[in-house]
Amino acid sequence: MLGLFVCASFAYIPVIHLVGRNVTSAAVLSPAVVALNSHSLAEVAWRKSKPAHLVGHNNQPNDACRAYPGRRVVLVTANEPYMSVFSNWLTHAAAFLQPTDQLVVAAESETVVEKLRNMSTRGPRAFEVSFQKDLKYRSPLRGKTVYKSPIWASVVTHRPAQILKYVEQGCQVFYSDIDAVWVKPVLAAVDKYDGMDMLVADDRGVKAKGMSTYLCTCLLYFQPTEASKRFLRDWMHGCKGQKSDQSVFNRVIRNRTNINFAVLDQDRFPSGNILKRSGFPGKLRGAHNFYVLHANYLVGISNKIKYLRKWGVWR
Repeated sequence: MLGLFVCASFAYIPVIHLVGRNVTSAAVLSPAVVALNSHSLAEVAWRKSKPAHLVGHNNQPNDACRAYPGRRVVLVTANEPYMSVFSNWLTHAAAFLQPTDQLVVAAESETVVEKLRNMSTRGPRAFEVSFQKDLKYRSPLRGKTVYKSPIWASVVTHRPAQILKYVEQGCQVFYSDIDAVWVKPVLAAVDKYDGMDMLVADDRGVKAKGMSTYLCTCLLYFQPTEASKRFLRDWMHGCKGQKSDQSVFNRVIRNRTNINFAVLDQDRFPSGNILKRSGFPGKLRGAHNFYVLHANYLVGISNKIKYLRKWGVWR
């Protein structure tokens, strides 16, 4: 894998679906600035800190980020059962992370904190470990971490709070599931989507026209705007007592019309179900246009590992 790059040509910008204050239909988004409505004084200051044509181009250093000045936060989560999955994700993603990207791993148990810190010192990319003691955790050693199990539910419903922690500190935050393996420069691709409060993946099992009604919380990009903060708070409060964060996310986004967001195109960011239907190409040879290979729509770690091996991206 090669390092992160920003393509000089914008010809490949895909058709995306926008919902928000100003745009309600499908459109081709150019690198030009999308007009936005009212913002807080802090947000205006954040936007004015960049040349107009770079607002939303998040490979640029973010001086407004109080947690990590001059950096963008790339956030993932991990617990004991998923340490091997995280290690695999890190091996691939490290090639695409720039010095201005601050990788943060949100530990999903207190017992995994030290293990993650040790991995940071000897892995392909150093990272910070975060553990929010105010969240309620379930021990990953007392049950299975599978879809909709109590441990799984505990992990995924922490997601909005973990993202909000950094957005409230003025940071741009890109969140990625660790079973979504990066095989091309993901961050360079999402930086082309300009002027959005939020970017989100499409989780539909088939490619279809029109606005998706089933968005995926597996890949998320938030700007430190007031609209993002309000959305994250609503999502966080809605997750209390729930078994899934994604159903709440989709409900909140249907009820909100004051956030500008874009849906990542499935030609480059396909759901796991679309990947399964595309067949297994064996060792990757650059013949496809996928930027992420996501092992969702699969239950259990062993099934995810087997699937990623078939794609040749398990190390």
